[in-house]
Amino acid sequence: TTKDADEAAVLCDEVAVMDHGRIVAAGTPAALASHNGAMQVRIQGSGFTEDLVRLIGCRRDVLHAHSVHNSLLLQVTHPAACAAVVNLVVESGADIVTVERGQGGLDAAYRELLRGIV
Repeated sequence: TTKDADEAAVLCDEVAVMDHGRIVAAGTPAALASHNGAMQVRIQGSGFTEDLVRLIGCRRDVLHAHSVHNSLLLQVTHPAACAAVVNLVVESGADIVTVERGQGGLDAAYRELLRGIV
């Protein structure tokens, strides 16, 4: 067992997501990761304050948000959320250099699965 979704995605052929001893989803890491359609977004720039990151993280369409160096790393529930977050970042006064989008991973699927339960 592990609580590290990245480790599970690399080492396991099949994974199960459990909540209080009950299996809520099972399958290959790729199948579970693509199940919820979450996207990973990386916004590079400057001015990503703790308040901005916290505000973005409170959005219902954002599963996870944190800032590392000059990047804002997000997991969002759908593609339209990316545009909404970029608008929010611009309105906050932060500077954006690039925006990169990619398919969400197993961690995003795990958060989305448990979000519906908790």
